[in-house]
Amino acid sequence: MDTLLPDLFDLMSQRCGHELTHSQQYRDCAALRERHFSRVREAMGEEFCEKLSDIVAECAQLHTEAAFAWGLRLGLSLPSL
Repeated sequence: MDTLLPDLFDLMSQRCGHELTHSQQYRDCAALRERHFSRVREAMGEEFCEKLSDIVAECAQLHTEAAFAWGLRLGLSLPSL
């Protein structure tokens, strides 16, 4: 199951990613993120902000994959209830 999850996640990202990235919630989140990163960029410099942005993106990806795996496992277990 653990080797199948990344492939399923990638497939769903390809098929549904466009819908998610064009939602109002996504745009609001992106605007908020950019506002905070612009403050960090001013205070700490471009190099620090780029590193921080990479870390935040990686953590967000890991959280998204974990939530997807949890949802998939929950969905697969529902028929057994």
